Amino acid sequence: MNTIKNIFKMYIEVFKQITLKGRMSRKDYWTFFIINVAISFGLDFISNEVYHIFLGVSILPGFCAGWRRIQDAGYKGWFILIPVVGFITLFFKRKEEVEIGVKIFTNNFPEVPWLENANSNQVTNFLLSDCGCSFTNNGSGELVKGDKCIWYLGLSDKFGKLRYKDQVIEWGFNEANFNIVESFIQVMYLDGFLNKHQNRLLNEAIEEGRKIKSIYEIGDYLKNKQI
Repeated sequence: MNTIKNIFKMYIEVFKQITLKGRMSRKDYWTFFIINVAISFGLDFISNEVYHIFLGVSILPGFCAGWRRIQDAGYKGWFILIPVVGFITLFFKRKEEVEIGVKIFTNNFPEVPWLENANSNQVTNFLLSDCGCSFTNNGSGELVKGDKCIWYLGLSDKFGKLRYKDQVIEWGFNEANFNIVESFIQVMYLDGFLNKHQNRLLNEAIEEGRKIKSIYEIGDYLKNKQI
């Protein structure tokens, strides 16, 4: 019951919020859109006149909602005025300013694969991707695949920085730990940027990373894991 109540509360709020400022999540926008279409079809069967009145009343709120939805996707709201492009953009995932960086060895940690704003898939995939910097024998042996980028954030003996929107976490030499990484993930999850599945995957990677004693033992850990 609470879910249905919240959905219709959100729907009514769209009609009250006639503004181009702010954002609207993909889930809320398409929920609004589907409800609007359903009501339109229902009214069309009841009365053609009432249907056209409702259509006229909902045009402006719907336009503003679409504008905010596109801004939530990290683009200019006026994209909605461009045929096809604007419609496609409505499906895009939310984007936020995310910065991830840590100093390991020389400059081995990969740069983030996005230029400015990132969506949750990009952030999650990057943190779980192979860093390509793990060697056996405390860093002097063979290269072993499977070293997740997120591990280096908690194990690096040098400095690093994490930023989500206006929230910044920085650390210096020998100050890295997985509590910092965990809090960073938690901030993104509580803000609704990461979904439950992404949050679970990242926290599982953090827990595995806690089993490794230092950055130089990642290769040996992965080698033993393969045996």
